[in-house]
Amino acid sequence: MSKYQMIKHIQPSKWILPVFLMFHGLFGENVNRTALSSKPVKSSRTIQKLTISELQVLGERLKEVMGEPSQNQQFQKGSNSSLSQSLSGLRDSPINLTRQIKKTEFKSKFNVSWNKINDTPVFITGPELSEFSSQFSGASSAQEIAKEFISVHKEVFQIEDSYAELETVKEFDDRYGKTHVKFQQIYQGIPVWGKTVVSHFEPEGDLYLINARFSPSPKDLDLSQINYLKEQAIQIALDDLGTFSTVTEFNDEMKALLSYNSPVGKQYIWIDKDGHTPHLIWHVQVRPNAVDNWYYFIDAK
Repeated sequence: MSKYQMIKHIQPSKWILPVFLMFHGLFGENVNRTALSSKPVKSSRTIQKLTISELQVLGERLKEVMGEPSQNQQFQKGSNSSLSQSLSGLRDSPINLTRQIKKTEFKSKFNVSWNKINDTPVFITGPELSEFSSQFSGASSAQEIAKEFISVHKEVFQIEDSYAELETVKEFDDRYGKTHVKFQQIYQGIPVWGKTVVSHFEPEGDLYLINARFSPSPKDLDLSQINYLKEQAIQIALDDLGTFSTVTEFNDEMKALLSYNSPVGKQYIWIDKDGHTPHLIWHVQVRPNAVDNWYYFIDAK
């Protein structure tokens, strides 16, 4: 392992559209377009059963389109096809049917915008939010109502324990009397970099909006194994910064003016751009002079 490593960003594979186009190409105008609608519709179409021979022909065409060797094609032994790779990926990451059902129910109740990378809600509105909060009748705080809402819909939010994984960092009332609560996403006491949830309440205490940028609860992240301690991470940052800049020692007056005494290292969890892969990191802040302010993100493992 190198002295410190860059976190790689991997773009998610986009295979949904090609699969849809494949089926459209196979069946043409015979595809029932009403199947794409989220609402049930009446149709006079009848499904014609295929014969055994027709099914065999269809299977051969599917294999050709997906890259699977057909009976009429010769492939090198042991080669991997697109179909086998897709099936392998589905086996490794099976579809969570329970979550899909919960998500459909959630979408039917609320107006929701979604994070296209990790499929979490980023903007939620609707009168049902007020109905949810009204059942508490002032017995709970705004923080508790927001956490309970996320807990009730944890399959949708993909946060395992909202009470343990959301830490209140700010709560205030604006000039209109509305209350706003900001949560920092944490995992086992460690903040997740850049991930927050904000809930908004009417003066009467009714929840009316949730906006957020967060990630599903980290999985398969071992926090017990750390290869670099904070002091080592700070030194790595200083060594790198010293290759192109001079680090100045501030006097007491400048320290007070900049609110900075010396390099600062804090532990965070960093989520890759794939929206799921977590890393335990050190966030190091270094001010080499009065103008520059450097942030280093160093993998702790």
